[in-house]
Amino acid sequence: MSIVEANRSELEKVGEYVIRANASTGWFAVFPKKLEACRSRARAQTRTDFHLVVYRTVEGDERDHWVIPFSLVAQEFTEASLTHSAVNGVDRWNCTLRNGVMHVTHTKRDLDCSQFHWQPLIIEARRSDAALPEEVAEHEAFAEGNVTSISVNRYERDAGARTQCIAIHGPVCAVCRFDVAAHRNDPGSAQGKDLR
Repeated sequence: MSIVEANRSELEKVGEYVIRANASTGWFAVFPKKLEACRSRARAQTRTDFHLVVYRTVEGDERDHWVIPFSLVAQEFTEASLTHSAVNGVDRWNCTLRNGVMHVTHTKRDLDCSQFHWQPLIIEARRSDAALPEEVAEHEAFAEGNVTSISVNRYERDAGARTQCIAIHGPVCAVCRFDVAAHRNDPGSAQGKDLR
């Protein structure tokens, strides 16, 4: 059984879009409502991106899956590439994933996703049952160089709010009494850096 299939509900809880591709053709469909639900769940988990986790069960390989960052393929999922099914009345994107190449119908590009094959699932990275370095046998071999996406939040201050605050309260910090104006142009002071 695929490791993705065995952990599907856990993956979907954290916002991953899990889909099984046809074993022989590589065809799968992505649905707009489900895609938006995944994006919302990922954001609720403070994740800025989520993955298309596409799996198959060819050759019985439990790790026959791709963990594709959605941000890398998002430009293919547009209104123009959306297909409306007259049979059941749903909108969807028809996709194929064969030999590591993903294609969304009604687009002109093929996306090389081969680097995302056999990648660790997000739930594997969160588990605390990984072996400590001293618990790993010396004769074991490991694969290095796997691609990992790292997201960092950067918080920016509003320049208008800062200006209004200084106009009302002055340039002296209410906590540490540091006077920004007095040290602004003092190049020798460690605190004299431009603090804008």
